[in-house]
Amino acid sequence: MFALLSLVPVAGMASVADFDPFAPPEPPKMVRVQVEFVEVAHADYTEWMMGNRSASDATALRMKLAGLVEQNQAKVVETMMVVVQSGKKASSGSNCEFIWPLVYEPPRLPTPGHFPLPPDDIRRIRLGIPLTPTAFETRNLGSNLEIVPTVAKDGRTISLELAPELGFLAGHVAYRDFITPDQHRFQQRHPIFITQRVNVELTCRSGSYALVTVLTPSDEDGQLDPSRKTMVFVRCDVVEVKEVSP
Repeated sequence: MFALLSLVPVAGMASVADFDPFAPPEPPKMVRVQVEFVEVAHADYTEWMMGNRSASDATALRMKLAGLVEQNQAKVVETMMVVVQSGKKASSGSNCEFIWPLVYEPPRLPTPGHFPLPPDDIRRIRLGIPLTPTAFETRNLGSNLEIVPTVAKDGRTISLELAPELGFLAGHVAYRDFITPDQHRFQQRHPIFITQRVNVELTCRSGSYALVTVLTPSDEDGQLDPSRKTMVFVRCDVVEVKEVSP
């Protein structure tokens, strides 16, 4: 005995009769991701967080900060943006290459082979070979952004892997002095870097802002400044790929 089976189209799905095998494939979804670092007073941030923050939508808070930026009560430190296909990885950066000496050869008096002068003349004119770098280190300063956005079936919900980073040169520190046999002093200095970094996975809605994290910025001396906070916002937008009529 055979049972009769009937195919009932599911709501939201095209029927078999509507299927066109020669229709062009649907273009992949594109996602525009924008990350903003906004600096505010610590007291203001604490006051805002005392309200109801159970919802992930931080659009109203971001709009409030826009008004404070116009009044010079908040500061946009950096804005990064990149567009990529759903499910693909993208990265962008604006960097300045900073190179500094890492290994030194200590200062010393020259040997007779360094200069075509008798040893007594070398000591008398007090020629010395200073602290000499022999190896160097490189670091990129500026901003970097890495993302992997994936659009859900509803076309509005986005799963986002997010890794923005800011790097600054805060100054230098002297931690070692060299004194040559003829009493010349040379100082070994190393740079101080300030880094603000986020590495997170989150879910957001297209067209809405989300507050990702809050960081502590540095002051003019390169020290962490707890009186201020850097709020990191992200906004994802599903971008439609289509032809525009002239």
